[in-house]
Amino acid sequence: MPINGKKWIIPAGSYESIHWILRDPITKELLDLAGPGWSAAGAIAERPDPALPALHFWTDEDFERTVDGVLRLRVPSAVSSAWTFYHGRWQVELTHPGGEPVRIADSSLIVTPEILM
Repeated sequence: MPINGKKWIIPAGSYESIHWILRDPITKELLDLAGPGWSAAGAIAERPDPALPALHFWTDEDFERTVDGVLRLRVPSAVSSAWTFYHGRWQVELTHPGGEPVRIADSSLIVTPEILM
């Protein structure tokens, strides 16, 4: 289910969101991500090197999780407007109630700068 390799372009100062529709890999039923025990997190780094500090973190509060399998990450305009970087690598992980994280996104990111402020 990862979107590995798909570049995400975010215009700085503009509201952006991305979502995934997640199903049980065996039954193919939509997952109830709003249920207890689910959480999501993500980060942007300059490049995929764990020794480097992250440029930005997303916590579970930055995601919407629904009963019908939708996981949505929202990037408010105020957040992207404050970013001082223009490219990086982003990842998102979903942790299921059993505690196992699953990476659902791993790709490059481009932030186009604001001209009108």
